[in-house]
Amino acid sequence: MKVAIFEPEPRVCGPLSWAFHVKSGLLALGHSCDIISSTKSGKSRVSWGTEKPGARWWLKPMDRVEKDANVASVLDEYDLVILPEIRNPSKDKEAAKLEDGTLPVYVDALRKLKKARWTTSLHGNKYLDKDMPFIEALLEAPTIGNTLVTLSWDSVESNDLFKEMSWVKCHLPYAPTYSPDSDVMPENLRTVGATGRFIYNKGQHLVCMAGGLLPEDVTVEVWGACSIGPSPSPTYIVYETLTQKMGWTGQRYGHDPKDENDPAGGNIIQPFKWDARLDGHALVRYLGNYSTPVQTAGRMAVHTNLTSSSFSGDLVEFSTLEAMDAGALSIVPKHLSDPEFDAYVLPTFGVALSIPKVLKDMSTVNEVGEAMLTMLETAQDPKRREEIVRHNRSVLQTRNDPRKVAQVLIESAMS
Repeated sequence: MKVAIFEPEPRVCGPLSWAFHVKSGLLALGHSCDIISSTKSGKSRVSWGTEKPGARWWLKPMDRVEKDANVASVLDEYDLVILPEIRNPSKDKEAAKLEDGTLPVYVDALRKLKKARWTTSLHGNKYLDKDMPFIEALLEAPTIGNTLVTLSWDSVESNDLFKEMSWVKCHLPYAPTYSPDSDVMPENLRTVGATGRFIYNKGQHLVCMAGGLLPEDVTVEVWGACSIGPSPSPTYIVYETLTQKMGWTGQRYGHDPKDENDPAGGNIIQPFKWDARLDGHALVRYLGNYSTPVQTAGRMAVHTNLTSSSFSGDLVEFSTLEAMDAGALSIVPKHLSDPEFDAYVLPTFGVALSIPKVLKDMSTVNEVGEAMLTMLETAQDPKRREEIVRHNRSVLQTRNDPRKVAQVLIESAMS
């Protein structure tokens, strides 16, 4: 079978990670697969294959980049077209601003398909009507599969329209880097941290604040792309909170690779790297973008994912899967856990806790700090650590096998 995965806006995000893992599953099953995007000119953007500041980049190039005007006919050359996620916020906003009935390119393209069947997925988010202005137009595309794929029943329940549709659930696809019997283990057993896009609803501010409860010999590493906009960077807001409101000392650095000690000065928009420490406690570091997720998570003995349930739920996110693959022990809230995995499970975090709320009530930070201390202690026990790592890697190989997900996508769309 000839399959196209059509990604309207390649960027640092879970759905694009999903696309590449799905492709690995399709290839393993013997199908051909291209990951396709489109631009007005038909030329690839520099940010598709090159790391850039902010979050609108993706390290791997697309297999094909077509003109917006031609992409529908190109997609119709395939037997099956997969849209990684049922909505695309940036493309939807662009079209909505025109206020003239123009549809986003991806919606228009799928509505024009004559032969190729197409399918899509839900990714654990809450899908509210106000965030999907073109959803009805998209679902009217005539060659849509009878059954679509969801990674989370929470997503289906979040919208009345979805409740009336046919869905099949599967886990996130994940092609492991390491086998269960691999000897690769974390680099530093006194390092705890987090990976994933740096935004408040993913809880990196809680991870950073918890560093004030950890011993001085511990390092907290926070990695992740952060969007650049007209307002101060969330990375700067967290740094400012630690150093100006909580009494920590620190240094924020510029991004000039020739000078690691180049101060960031008054630029509070760019997500520059920084170090901060509460006297007598752990060193907390924001270390910016990363392009090798498993290797980056492998720097940590303990990995923490604190995404709020209002943003994502009823699945185990990619950053946690990557950390388990790397050999890190995991801390996750209940809504991002699975009993098949061995992890420290915290209570569910509902709506993302704002920094002002956290400063008034540090109980959640205290819970996170206690979890970190417990798992750091577990990491010092070689036998127990190895048991957990090998168990999680074994589960990962079967539970998240990309071939299973690829087969579900094909069967649900083509039946």
